[in-house]
Amino acid sequence: EGFFRVGRKSGAPLAVVSAFKGGAVCGVLAAPGGADLPVHFATFGVQHVKFWQSARLTSAVEGRRGAFGSEGAPKAVLCAAWVARDRLVAGGSRGEIFFFEGSRAVRKFHLQPGPIAMVLPLKETLAVVHSNGMCSTMSSGTISEWDLKGLEGAPDARMQTPFTSGHAWRGKSLVLSSQTHLLLLDLSGSIQRTQSCKVLLSQPSEPLMAVCAHPVEPRIYTGALDGGVRCYRSGDLAPVEARSFRASTGVTCLAVSGIAPGSEASAWLAVGCDDSTLSIMSEKSFHYVLRRVLSGRKARLTCARFSSTDISGAHPLWLAVGTDDGCIHTFKFKEAMCSSAVRSGEEIVTKVATLRGHEAPIFDVCFADTLPCNFLISVDTNGKELAFDVPMARRLPTMALVRDVPFSPWTSPIGWQVQGCWAAEKEPQKAALPQRRFFEIPGRQAIAVTDSAGTGVEIYPFPCPSAPLIAPPRLEGPGGSISSLLFSAFSDSLMVTSGTVLFSWRWSNGLGRQEVISSSPLKPVRGAVTFDTPEGQKRAIAGSPAFTPPPRSRSAVGRSKENLARTTAGNMAKTPPKQASSRCPDCGSVYMADAVFCRHCGRKRAEVVQTPPPKRASSLAAAPRTAWEEAQDSTASSDARPRRGDESPPPATPPPGADAGSAQKPSPDAKPADLLSWHIEAPAPAAPSRRKSKGSQEVAAKIGAPEYNLRWGQLASETQRLHEDMEARSRSIQERHQFDSVGLLLSGKARPNVAGVDRLDDRYHEARAGRFQYRAREVGDRYEVEAHLPGGQLMRVTRNPLRRTLNFEGKVAPRWAGGQESPNLEDERLVVRVPPGFDVSESPAEVIRNFVEGKCFVAVHRHGKGGRSDRQEAGVPSSVECDL
Repeated sequence: EGFFRVGRKSGAPLAVVSAFKGGAVCGVLAAPGGADLPVHFATFGVQHVKFWQSARLTSAVEGRRGAFGSEGAPKAVLCAAWVARDRLVAGGSRGEIFFFEGSRAVRKFHLQPGPIAMVLPLKETLAVVHSNGMCSTMSSGTISEWDLKGLEGAPDARMQTPFTSGHAWRGKSLVLSSQTHLLLLDLSGSIQRTQSCKVLLSQPSEPLMAVCAHPVEPRIYTGALDGGVRCYRSGDLAPVEARSFRASTGVTCLAVSGIAPGSEASAWLAVGCDDSTLSIMSEKSFHYVLRRVLSGRKARLTCARFSSTDISGAHPLWLAVGTDDGCIHTFKFKEAMCSSAVRSGEEIVTKVATLRGHEAPIFDVCFADTLPCNFLISVDTNGKELAFDVPMARRLPTMALVRDVPFSPWTSPIGWQVQGCWAAEKEPQKAALPQRRFFEIPGRQAIAVTDSAGTGVEIYPFPCPSAPLIAPPRLEGPGGSISSLLFSAFSDSLMVTSGTVLFSWRWSNGLGRQEVISSSPLKPVRGAVTFDTPEGQKRAIAGSPAFTPPPRSRSAVGRSKENLARTTAGNMAKTPPKQASSRCPDCGSVYMADAVFCRHCGRKRAEVVQTPPPKRASSLAAAPRTAWEEAQDSTASSDARPRRGDESPPPATPPPGADAGSAQKPSPDAKPADLLSWHIEAPAPAAPSRRKSKGSQEVAAKIGAPEYNLRWGQLASETQRLHEDMEARSRSIQERHQFDSVGLLLSGKARPNVAGVDRLDDRYHEARAGRFQYRAREVGDRYEVEAHLPGGQLMRVTRNPLRRTLNFEGKVAPRWAGGQESPNLEDERLVVRVPPGFDVSESPAEVIRNFVEGKCFVAVHRHGKGGRSDRQEAGVPSSVECDL
């Protein structure tokens, strides 16, 4: 700043010098002192410490290398700290501690063999933190050491990594960082009296590759390439160090089996590593039952999936593991849950077969959601999809054989169920499947899909055979590519892993584990085979329950509408609707909304939801009656007697006190319900009647007569008004479907804003409607409307005689323009409805236009007070909208 910035560009360096040609610089440390002292700082790194100084009135920087003595410089200087302006303490990569006076090392200590992470000068004491967690204090010839990893609150020793750096704040607190944790130590007393620490942050040292969730417990497991399997609470994502452990090598896939709620047994946990090692253990006790290398070429394990669990033991549990060499290894469990801490190996699980057919690494595997589980579909990174018969360990010849088999939750990136999710994607240049993750969200009829870039998650409807009309919601957050995707039904949350971070989204209106929406379950699947015949392709369906409803009987079809409505109402009154239980009677787990079988025990959902029939229209109910007929139901029923077929019912009599005219015209004080009843006429009698001659008043008016023109003119006007209302409503719905606030803001376009004014008071004062200002009043035989669009221009003013409205249309700058000129203008429209009694079809009484300033004044005549309409002179119909 100041003198040094004269004649230089902003951001240009003051000076460029070479610190050390033989290696990198690890840090820069400014010397203590005020602003009035010359610039003095030190740099350290590979095999060097260099001291720099510069005068305030020159831009030249002079440097001098530090002398380490006869033993030479260390391999690297990792940390340093100033004790005073002319004294420096530096720590080496092999545990060396150097004391510098000026630029020369006067003393050297060697306490621990590991690298030095931090040196902290205190009052008459020097604290040194080693990378292995040991802390040494040196004061007046005494040296004491203790282990920071053993403090209360420190992370588990199995998950800790070496310390890399640290920083102290005014000698009262100390923050130490490692590759996995950030620790806080309180030094308010003294560093020797520190008994506890606090974990501020925890993360893996290598990228996360897999995530899985316990089906009935609030636990989430993540696997990283550093070999750590970390457990978190699903509610607040707090780490559970007691349930975290470390694998032999980097973890690439995880899977947890199902289990019944409240069971004393444990679920199975499968851990796959990048050296082709598969470990199967109890999720509760971490008791290993199998540990095997699946590939002799050490192919990386890419994915793992358990089948549906049958807690009764009638059907076996299966595990499928995909590898980088295109193979799928299947395992069969003799026990669906882990209930023994002694048995292992072949007594619990056996390897059945190795399924082949893929030439590329396996991307995803998915079991059928049936019991017994017979089918498996798989997809590789080239987009090849195959189906397998798991018990027979054979590949199916075509995917059509599993077309009607339910797979839930759906995770495959290929299939008609997710075909619409690929509509917006461009064709890849290479013959490879884009790395997009899919995971169905049961109970919400949706599926979460990562985008092609792998940095966001989009929520599509499920199934999605075609592209949705509305853009799917997008969840942002990950800064890198997403490595895994998971939906946890227990916590109703969506989780993704990207880099070393775990992201979680939860619905605000979560269904919860006990509040899963219950709907009519699907029936079991029919086995179907497609074969060729001389007449074409046909499908043969096995004799098993199908999706189609049972056929209706002919008697039910042939009933009349009245008998059907009466029978349905009686059945509904006698037998209450049977609702399907939302819980399994065997294991007590909650059924998914679209599940056929229990996802834990495999029991078929026997109850069927019987929804009440829809309410029939009024035509299927009793015949309409007048209001006073309903009031005398009891009297009419007591006097009821059987009548002959040719006898017509007696005329209905109005209630006492009601004259003949009251039955034809409602009273002005009648309620809305009464008004509807009075307008309904009694049904005409079915008995034949004699043909009567029409009177003079009953003869229809001739075409062209005044009465005829008036009546049919009103009907045509009413029909045109209804047509215009329907057209306006359809246009509004289409605009709402196509409206996207974010897209319009980014593109600079805006949706037209329409403000309507229907009822106006008698006061002549200024009011606002949208961006418009307006005033309206009734003055004698005229009705005056004055409109103003501040900051904009009027483009058009029209009148609509059919709707009795005055329309003002204009353009104005956007609100966020901030007073600046914007090339994109917003459309604004004001619609003012003129009260009845004023003629909008005639020429206005007065029009004052000032469209440039956004102002316009319009006055219309009262009916019969104006002259001949200009529309009539031009031959334009009076119901068509026109400009003023």
